[in-house]
Amino acid sequence: MRIAIDMRMAGTGEGIARYVEELVKNLSVLDKQNHYLLLTQKEFDLKGAPANPNFRIVKVRSPYYSIAEQARLPREISALHPDLVHFPNFNVPLLYRGRFVTTIHDLIHHVFPGKKKSRWFHRAAYRATISSAIARSAKIITVSRSTADTITKTFGVPPEKLSVIYEGVGDEFRTADPDAVQRVLNRLGIKPPYLLFWVCGGSTKMCRSWRGHLIYSRNEGYLAENWFWPERSIHSIQRLKKK
Repeated sequence: MRIAIDMRMAGTGEGIARYVEELVKNLSVLDKQNHYLLLTQKEFDLKGAPANPNFRIVKVRSPYYSIAEQARLPREISALHPDLVHFPNFNVPLLYRGRFVTTIHDLIHHVFPGKKKSRWFHRAAYRATISSAIARSAKIITVSRSTADTITKTFGVPPEKLSVIYEGVGDEFRTADPDAVQRVLNRLGIKPPYLLFWVCGGSTKMCRSWRGHLIYSRNEGYLAENWFWPERSIHSIQRLKKK
């Protein structure tokens, strides 16, 4: 089977890009039978991926979230004659008529549209695109049961059309050496159990200029902050007062 995978977002190592990068990296290990066409716009390094002759990179000229994505990408994909296309996000070209599956990570733009969807045109384009993708997908992949239930309630999709495939964990995020973990906890003055929250900032996220994590320790009742401002290379750790 010839399977095309939309990897136009690959290269940043985070978000949907990380999702599709890890997907392809692990497929190259697991699948030795099917032939894969990786649709990309730029060079990127799939660290740790073994060489597999069944995987071929195909450059396309249509950026994601663009007019070209709707007008030109369907022709670029059709020219490859894939049996199936996997779109790792809802932005499936409205005019593409081949067989495909879609990953819907969440319906955040439905629930919290924010400034990105404040204009009527953006809202209309988003709703038309995601509605079409969900209706036409041969199968819909979600990364959580919660998202699957929300799709069913919002779009009336039968549960059998949905497949919940949980996201994995990269090798670099496996459990660290216990002694190293304890040294960090001691340095920050944190006692288990604690909750770690990590966020990457950006124009599409909660903040444009920072990224960082919050740790809440139930025993101590405070937050330890660890923020990074890339443009100023400032690193600070502070403890908030008990509530």
